Amino acid sequence: MENKATYRPEAGASQTALARLQASLADGLAKSGLTQQQFAKQLKMSRRTVSEALNKPKILSARTVAVIAGTLGLDRDELLALRHQANAEQGKPDEPRSPRPEAAGAPGPRSRAGPYRRRRRRPRGVSAR
Repeated sequence: MENKATYRPEAGASQTALARLQASLADGLAKSGLTQQQFAKQLKMSRRTVSEALNKPKILSARTVAVIAGTLGLDRDELLALRHQANAEQGKPDEPRSPRPEAAGAPGPRSRAGPYRRRRRRPRGVSAR
């Protein structure tokens, strides 16, 4: 089964950066010989995320582009530049260059920092001392 990006620019228009980005990702996936489902499992992402990355006219996060490019062995910098160009074409501000939120000083997804840490509950029948 051949994987192709279904988003196409209007007839007669030059290909947008988003369409070139999606075409590059689809070509890389086709060359890998993996299905979208197998690739999603390898990335530890949902199949829906992979499908949207290849088909939906939506700009992916820099982190997602970097992870997909690295896994497929594609040029990460080239794909991130296409993503940046796609944001510029749509008049959207680009997010910070850091592909990891931890590098920008934000706590990671498993961080216990902050005042909203969950407290452990005692099992029923166990009283406080």
